[in-house]
Amino acid sequence: MKKFTDFYKKEELTKEEIDNLTEELQWEDIYDLYEEEDFEEIEPNTLSEKISASTRLKKMQQMKQRKTKMLTAKTAKLKRPSSTAVLNNRAKAAARRMLMKKLLKGRDKTSLSAQERDNLEQRIKNMIANQPGLITKTVMKVKGIERTRLAGAKKK
Repeated sequence: MKKFTDFYKKEELTKEEIDNLTEELQWEDIYDLYEEEDFEEIEPNTLSEKISASTRLKKMQQMKQRKTKMLTAKTAKLKRPSSTAVLNNRAKAAARRMLMKKLLKGRDKTSLSAQERDNLEQRIKNMIANQPGLITKTVMKVKGIERTRLAGAKKK
């Protein structure tokens, strides 16, 4: 059986490898870094709590009244650019994901043992700390992806 350390050869990434990793980043790679409620459709008739029939009707009427307002707020939020802090967090997560994909080389993270996962997490943490250019390039790429997403949203 191969060990995780057999898949990993060196600690540092070259500038070309960083460029390749950030160039491959697409909207599909960072889609799940957005909050799910930004993309969910609001159903006014679905409530998970147990309430009486009259309260349910009252809530349904309130939701019908608020539906367009909530939809407008959601579309306005998606048309606004994200804050710098949010973009930085998305870039860090995307960088971690890119490094993990590179280090795993096609293997599934769930197939690793607990020790291998801890080793992987520690290597990624050290690589991010030792490669400040990686986060910077990823932030620029995430900003570019968001810019193109917003440009497409304004055309609609």
